[in-house]
Amino acid sequence: MMAWGWGGGWFGLWLGLVLLLGVVAAVVFALVAAAGHPRAPAGPPPPPAPPPVSEAERILEERFARGEIDADALTRGRQALRNR
Repeated sequence: MMAWGWGGGWFGLWLGLVLLLGVVAAVVFALVAAAGHPRAPAGPPPPPAPPPVSEAERILEERFARGEIDADALTRGRQALRNR
């Protein structure tokens, strides 16, 4: 008996195979595209990082914290280190 329509014989087999490969290719393409573009985190951006402090400034701040120098000496020391 003859099959009528699109679903019979070799044509139906090839059509089903082509459709199946097309769906698989579309899913793979969507997954690769989504992996290449990570989503941005929600919320405001993080605050900028503080400027790096030199070793000399760190020692100056430690001396101030220990009470070896006063606030004026700390300010003068920072200015001297940053203007050199």
